[in-house]
Amino acid sequence: VQVRNLRTNTTREMTFTSGDRVEDIRIDTAIVEYLYDDGEFLHFMDVETFEQPQMRKDLFGDDALYLNENLQIKLLSYDNEIIDYELPTNVEQKVTEAEMAIAGDTATGATKKVITETGLKVTTPLFVEVGDVIRIDTRNGEYLTRV
Repeated sequence: VQVRNLRTNTTREMTFTSGDRVEDIRIDTAIVEYLYDDGEFLHFMDVETFEQPQMRKDLFGDDALYLNENLQIKLLSYDNEIIDYELPTNVEQKVTEAEMAIAGDTATGATKKVITETGLKVTTPLFVEVGDVIRIDTRNGEYLTRV
């Protein structure tokens, strides 16, 4: 099998025989609400305990662009160390910049690029304008609908 170390994000191959046993570990989950980004860390608040965990922004990579204030995500931890996160399937964000597009530019499926309040770039249909709120799929970054 190929296994991934959740702390270091490295992968390696391991071989097990039919009688080998693997020790189970307990992964704790917590629903947290995104509060703010201070440039280096992303700050959250646990909705049950009101604790405020923080994670390095670089651990989220491009996924940080999906985070709006008050968005709830799931944090996974082991031995009180946050090791992973799960975003909701889709998020809603307000469009802050949109290309000018003229209907009739193409025969079918005309699209344009827009930028949301978090800086996320999304390809949308021509009718999406600045100020619209759109729903985006967090698994692939695609436009779903205008809200």
